Parts: sequence; structure tokens; C-alpha cells
Amino acid sequence: FCKKMKRLLLFIILLLIPMIILANKNETEPVKPVKKPPPIIKETKVKGKILKYEYLTNSVILVQTEERIYLSVNKGDTWNLLNDKICRGEVKCVDHYKLSPVDRKQIYFRGTLDGGEGWIVPDITEDKQEFEQMEMPKDRLQASLLHFEFHHTDKARGLLIVKDKRDEHTALYQTFNSGKSWKFVADHIKIAYWATNKAPHYNPDRIMAIQKIHHPNAAIHDGRFVTIDVGGGYVNIVDRGIHHAQTLFTENKFFFVATKDRQANMIQLHVTADNGRRIRLALTPYNIPQSHYSILDTREGEVFLNIRQQRQNEKAWGHVYHSDPSGARYSSSLNYNRISGNSVDFHRVRSLDGVFIANIVLNSDDEKCKSCKGYVECHENCRFGTRVSFDKGTTWNPLRTVPGSSKCNEEGLLENGSCEVHLHGFASHKRTPIMSQKDAVGIIIASGNEGGSLRTDDSSSTTYLSRDGGQTWDPIDVGNHIYAMTDHGGIIIIGESGATTSFKYSYDQGKTWADFELTKKGDTRKFIIHHFLHSDNQLAKKFILAVEDESNNEHYLIQIDFANLHERDCKPPSSSKVGSPESDYEYWMPVTYTGEKCLLGRRIRYVRRKSHVQCFNTIPFEKPHDVHHCPCSYADYQCDYGYSDSVGAGGRLLCSRADEFVSRPPADCSGYYNESRGYVRIAGDSCIANAISAQLDPIEKKCLPMVSITSILVIFSFFTLIVALCLSICYNNSPTFRSCLRSFRRRSSKNYATIPSNLHDSDSEGSDLGIMMSDDEAASEQEDQTIDETQYANQEASSSNITIVKKDEIPLTAPSSSAPSGDDAIYEDDDFEDSEFVKAS
Repeated sequence: FCKKMKRLLLFIILLLIPMIILANKNETEPVKPVKKPPPIIKETKVKGKILKYEYLTNSVILVQTEERIYLSVNKGDTWNLLNDKICRGEVKCVDHYKLSPVDRKQIYFRGTLDGGEGWIVPDITEDKQEFEQMEMPKDRLQASLLHFEFHHTDKARGLLIVKDKRDEHTALYQTFNSGKSWKFVADHIKIAYWATNKAPHYNPDRIMAIQKIHHPNAAIHDGRFVTIDVGGGYVNIVDRGIHHAQTLFTENKFFFVATKDRQANMIQLHVTADNGRRIRLALTPYNIPQSHYSILDTREGEVFLNIRQQRQNEKAWGHVYHSDPSGARYSSSLNYNRISGNSVDFHRVRSLDGVFIANIVLNSDDEKCKSCKGYVECHENCRFGTRVSFDKGTTWNPLRTVPGSSKCNEEGLLENGSCEVHLHGFASHKRTPIMSQKDAVGIIIASGNEGGSLRTDDSSSTTYLSRDGGQTWDPIDVGNHIYAMTDHGGIIIIGESGATTSFKYSYDQGKTWADFELTKKGDTRKFIIHHFLHSDNQLAKKFILAVEDESNNEHYLIQIDFANLHERDCKPPSSSKVGSPESDYEYWMPVTYTGEKCLLGRRIRYVRRKSHVQCFNTIPFEKPHDVHHCPCSYADYQCDYGYSDSVGAGGRLLCSRADEFVSRPPADCSGYYNESRGYVRIAGDSCIANAISAQLDPIEKKCLPMVSITSILVIFSFFTLIVALCLSICYNNSPTFRSCLRSFRRRSSKNYATIPSNLHDSDSEGSDLGIMMSDDEAASEQEDQTIDETQYANQEASSSNITIVKKDEIPLTAPSSSAPSGDDAIYEDDDFEDSEFVKAS
């Protein structure tokens, strides 16, 4: 029995040994990645190059080519030609289209045939595609469509501007039934928009417009800014006091009115952030005539402007200014921001608040760069560099690679061992600009190069990816590419900018890549990839490639479906502890350029998918997991309007008042106002008040009591009545007073003054008048830029401080030390500047 048991035990041991060895081997060897099945593709031939596309829903896609309009209701599986339904099959019959903000499936199409046709599609679904031709206004049957605007909250309402083909007369109409009939609103309207529901004081019946001025003393192109209220069956047009208006533009809560003084050849920008209730002149730190504005961004409640100054001959740059929440007071943000034509290199990182990337001109003092003309010449003579800001444009720093990730020459080497990176933006022709998406937190893709400046040759171009909101950049492929991403950055695809037969895709944020052939075996075609079409819905797994056959210039829409890329969906963050090994998600926190965790006064921690896990993200959008507000520091402030910035001890921000700036209470002061100390919190900053904020925040002061003209007249009349009554009582009851009064009359009657005849006749025949404003009036002109209906109606009555002095005549009293001069004086002719009065002033 013992021998049998020994044999059995030996047999069991011999059986367990290989099993233990095999188990250990499986534990020590890394698991090989599963080979992913290739994406599924479907190809559709279309007529003409893609001009524009829109995802109306996750499934409905509208594409406009050079010749046709196409619609897909199944995510690009099949495409229907809409020309037969819109304009009887004619080629190139649609000029452009516009989507309703109430319902993106409601579309307005404008025809190309003399602009005389328009269509409104009330709804597009998989089963329903109705196209209704708009009726022209009955009194404007011979007119062309200039402008159409959907209402912001009522899908049946709209605005239409038409131009009569016979006399160039323009008129504004509104519809309450999606274009079936029209009601006249006003004549001579150049451009019009509905008031926006994104701003306070929203009135759904208010229209903001520019109306052309037609009278003998005005040029035909001149205009005025008006608000038009159309509620209750009436039309009320109010002139808002902004004349010489050239154009009107709206974005988010702001309306911008550009005016131009053609004699001075100077433009100015007026802004309202409350639907026209208050309209202000945009105030920039330096009172320099301006020639061109580019509105860069308004999405975070403030305005970024690129301004070209009139005195500049430079074509390669402008200067960036950042506004307060009103959009009217601006502080300097970034100088020498790169421009090419109407394109400006300025990008807002869509997934993070306050993060911007921009290109600047590095050799702005170079004469060849200053005088360059055209894209090629400016690229040859100017040097460009890329900067990033994590505090809404207050400070800017160079971009950098991950330390040790690349080899860098001395020109671009930074102190921490990383290399400086420069990226192509909108101003780089034939380059894909910087790309970020709202729900791919911290992920940015761009192309560029390392070194001292941005280069334009393709041989030096590299495609980079940042996973930390622009802090550091990893090279992911050599060459210039176009790119797109979905699944919160979980699927990234890139394609070469030239002719190719394949593209690359990554499911781990660019750490590994797989190639995919666009053509089957035996197909010798090469495609030029023009666009990656993709939905803003980050759960989508399909892309549409717009490509062109290099050999015959034919165009195709190729659908790419990544539905089989992963075998499972990611486990929800609530199912396991975020950041643990078994969780598919991790915490990520953005930091400043210097590594500080407080951005705009708060620390934000996001939950996002781990880059290496192989699953589809199921979170519709990545939102902050928790927010912690920080005590205020100097990093939470920027210099206020009228103050210039410098760096003090310890890198602190110092704001000093400009010599020409004088701080005054607002002209419409009521109750209390804030007097600036030179510092202002960065718009959107939420830091907690402390000792530093108590030193930097503005001081609250009480407004001086405002006394109206009527009140002054009443007080003066009352005082005069009291004096007269007292004199009457004294005269009647005091013989001494009566005797003194008679004696005074006898003495005064013997001392009349005479006026010399030569002085009396010196300017008797139409002498010119110089009009000068007092200090208070000049300050009011500069400081108070707000005009409402009441102020404008009383504007002519507010000139009581104007002093009229005859030309070439010295005043009898010495001029006050506070008398205005230079730009504060208004002259009726050029000779007045040489008069002794002006020199004395």
C-alpha cells in the first residue's frame, strides 16, 4: 500500500510541475496586444469639391459641393442628391444655406439665379424631406434676396432683406410662417439681426440693424445703427446715435458696430452686450487710429480683438486686446499677433477655460518684414513663433516638447532640457490648423516643427499631440497631416497632406498607430484627402473622408466605421474607484505653465478615459469631477484699462497708470461706483478674497449727487425771490436803507464805460468762431461712451460748458490752467490753431 501511495504521489508531483512552469511563464510574459480588425469603409462618388458640411443630427449630414447638395440620413451609409428637390435638377443652383438655431433640421437655401429664389426646409428626417419655396414679398416681386436670418427662439419667424433690381432699393421684411408671407418692416436696411437670447434685456421682437441715410448732405453709403421693435403690430425705429455705421456683426452675447470717418479715414468699434440697451465705444489702451478689427473669440463672455493700427504699414501682424465682460474696455494681451489676409493665428483650446495658443512675429523690427506684401514675401522675411497662455491671455510662454522626447539645436533649447515647438495656425496656407474638441479634455493636435521659429518647408514639418492641455507636446508622426478625432480622443486618425493610398489611426492617444489602406488590392488610385468630416458627438464611431482622385480629379465621400475596433464599452466610472488598476478611467488636473494647479482661481479635476485601455467611452461629455477655489494671488489679476504692466519683485505683476489717463466717475453714475487701483481680476476668475485682493480690488466710492438743470432753476428762483422780498422789506421799513440806495444810484450814473469803435468793428463781418470744450466736457466725451435713448434725445441740450471765443481776439481774463488744448479742442477752421488764444491756452 505504501509503495502504491508513493507512486501516486510521484505521479501527481510530475503532473503539477509543468502546470506550475506554464503558469509562471504566463505571468512573466507580457500580454500581446490584440490585433484590431480593420475599419469598414463605403465609397460614394460626388460632383465637385466639398465646400461645406453640417451634421444636423448624429445621423443626418448635409454636404455642399461646388456643384450639388447632398444629404445622408444614415450617418453616411448612402447619399441623396437634393438638387432635384430644391431647384429642378439644375447644376450649381444653391449659393449657400443656413440652419435654424431652434431646430438644426430646419434649413434656408438661397438660389444662385440672380438671388431671386429661396427655399425653407421645415424639417429633415429619414422619412420626411419637404422643400418649400419661399414667397417673395408681394410689393417686391422683382427683387433679389440679400440676407435671411432665423429667429433665435421661434422657428416660424425670420427676417429677410431684399434689393429691388430696378432701383437698388433695399427693404426689410419679417415672416411669422416660415416664408409663406412677409410683412414690411423698414426701408433702406443694409443688414439686420434679431436680438440675441444669450444677452440680458432680451426682447424677442427687437431687431438690430444698420439703416442707410438718404438726404442731400449724406453719402449714399453712410448709415446709422438703429433698433427696431416690431411687437404688437407696430414698428418703432430708434436711432441709437451711432452714425457713419458701415457694418454690424453679432457673436454670442455681443453686437459690434463698426463706424468709419471717411474724412479722417479712421474706423471705430462700438459694442453692446445687452441687446442695445447700452452702446459703448470700444476703448483700447492707446488712442491710436485703427484700420481693421478681427474678432477672435467671445465664447467665454469676453472679447478678444486683433487690431491693426492705422499708422502701421505692416501686413504681417496686428495686436491682441482682451475686454472686460462688457466688451467695451480693453487691456493689451499679445503684441505682433500673426496675420495673413483675413486669417489670424489665434486658437482657443475648446476643452479648457482660459487656454489660448497664438503665433507672433519674432522680428517685428525688421524693415523687410514690416514692408512685406503677400503670403510668400512675408514668409520669406518674417520669423514666426508660437506662444501659449493659461490665464486668458494675461501671460504668454513658449510651447515645449516633453523633456528628452526629441533632439533640439541650441536655438530652440529651453532651460528644462525640452525643445521649443512652433505650430501652424489659420494664417499658414495649405496647412491644417490647430485642433481641439470640447469633450476631449486636454488633447490637442497640430503640425509644426522644433527649433527657434516656425518653418514652412514640408521636410521639417512634424505632427504633434498634447495630452496635458498644451503644456508639453509629443511628436506622433513625421510630415504635415490632416487629422480628426472622436470618442473623447480615444480614436485619432491622420492622413498625409499629399496623394496617398492610406491613413493612420490610433486608439491610445497616439502612442501606437495602425495603417489602413483606402483602396483594395489591384486598385492603383491615389487620393488627396481634403477633409475629415465628423460629428461633434464624441460617442460617434464614424468618419467621412472627402477625397479627390489624383489622376482624374473626381471626388468621393468615403465612410469609415470603427464600430468593431473594440470588443466592449468602458466600465462606468461609478463601477470602480477612478484611478485604480481595475478602472478604465483616471483623474487629470490641468496646471499653469509653471506647474501651479490653480487656473483662473480654481483647481479643477477631470475624469477621463485612460489612454491605454481598449474600450469605447460611454460618457457623453467629460465634465469637471470636482472644483476647489483658491485664495487670490497676483496671478489672478491683469492691468486695468489705462494702466500698463511690468514685472516687479518676485515676478509679480505691476500696473502703472499711463500719463494721459485720468480716472473719473462714470457720467451716468448712480449710487456707487468702483475706482480702479490699476488692477482688475481676469474675467471669469473665481479666486477667494483675501489680503491680496483687498489691496488690488477697486475701491467702492459713492457717486456725487446729481443736480438737474430744473432743480438749479428752482433753487435760483427761490433764492432770488427771498432776496427780492428782503430788499422790499428793508426799503419800506428802513429810512437809512432808502438813503443809501439813493446815494449809490447818484454815484453810479456818473461812471458809464465806453467801447472803442475799432474794437467794436474788428470782427463785424462774419468772423469765424473757435469752439472749445471745458475739461469736464472733454473728459465726459472720452470717459462716458454709453448712449441710450434718453441721453441721445437730450444730447443737444448738454452743451452748457461750451465757451465761444472770437477768432484772433484775446479774452479779457487769463485762461484757466485747466483749459483744454490739442486734441481736446474743436476748431471750425485750420487758422484758429495759430491764434493767440490757443497759444495762451
